[in-house]
Amino acid sequence: MTSDQNSGLSRRARQRLKFIRNLLLALLAISAWQYATHGRISWPAEVFRQVEEIARDAFRKLDGSVGVPEYDTPENGSPPGGSGAPEAATLARVVKVLDGDSLRVRNQQGTVEVRLYGVDAPEWGQPYGEEAKRLLERLVAGANVEIARVEIDNYGRTVARVYRGNKFINEELVRSGAAWWYRRYADDEYRLERAQQAARAAQLGLWQAPDPVPPWEWRRSH
Repeated sequence: MTSDQNSGLSRRARQRLKFIRNLLLALLAISAWQYATHGRISWPAEVFRQVEEIARDAFRKLDGSVGVPEYDTPENGSPPGGSGAPEAATLARVVKVLDGDSLRVRNQQGTVEVRLYGVDAPEWGQPYGEEAKRLLERLVAGANVEIARVEIDNYGRTVARVYRGNKFINEELVRSGAAWWYRRYADDEYRLERAQQAARAAQLGLWQAPDPVPPWEWRRSH
């Protein structure tokens, strides 16, 4: 190997080391900022979530479709199998929108009540409560959706991220000003945080009011 080749390799090695060093410094800065502002370091979870969404889109394309495959619900109430959806999510049909952040869906296991993860819509009787429900109906009523379960709550409901095609429904509600980002239970859901910031800046939906009351505060007084 000639001295010129050695020099070239050395330059490339230095460039790689410089890139790695800068990347580590950037990650350290992000971690320090998150710990100072949120009391925890949660950016890895956001990265993994983005990778999961990329993988979900890839599965759809490999399956020859974009979004949730359409199907008709049989008389016995169970959708057919063989959807090609990734294991992280299950297919279901929305049979009823209960309020601005809750659905009743039918999947292969039967009928399930779903609470949208990371969002809290105004309650019935609260300003913008009816509008929030109507928006959710426009987004998913009678539609086929993907349910990515996060947990089961104390009421037995499936808490989940809900997708219709390429739309993240939880985010759509917040971005439209129809729901709040429920930071207490989803403080690392940065897509919802950014969606709320955008809706508030544009004074959309519930943000048209000068001082809207969050649903969790409204519930305590009603």
